[in-house]
Amino acid sequence: MKLLPILFSLMLLVACNSQSQNVLTPSEFKATLESKSDAQLLDVRTPGEYQDGYLENAVNIDYKNANFSEKIKDLDKNKPVFVYCLAGSRSAGAVKILAESGFKEIYDLKGGFLKWTSAGNPIVETKSGSAETGMSDQDFQTLVQ
Repeated sequence: MKLLPILFSLMLLVACNSQSQNVLTPSEFKATLESKSDAQLLDVRTPGEYQDGYLENAVNIDYKNANFSEKIKDLDKNKPVFVYCLAGSRSAGAVKILAESGFKEIYDLKGGFLKWTSAGNPIVETKSGSAETGMSDQDFQTLVQ
């Protein structure tokens, strides 16, 4: 009977270690993603964040959407899934749901989109550079008055 708790602890330790091994730095994430021809890339940020830029070929399924678990059913459980969010918290939650849903090979981008871009990796930018920023002189004068 004393062997059962020890065995359970070892199994838990192995499970935790195997999942943590799939948290990859941006360079590891990029290399592993490029090495998997059947990879599925999942951006779990909000649609607004996604519109600010995303990794090429990423599918956007918002982790905070109530239908997240339903929407991931469109993904193939037998193909590797690469997951990222802005900084890593939401992707960690998404990885847990994916694993519980039967996905076998899951990779999480450590530090998320912020670390990816700060490392100089490419993104797809969707907003045009022609959008005005700031305030016109007329709007400023109206505001001051």
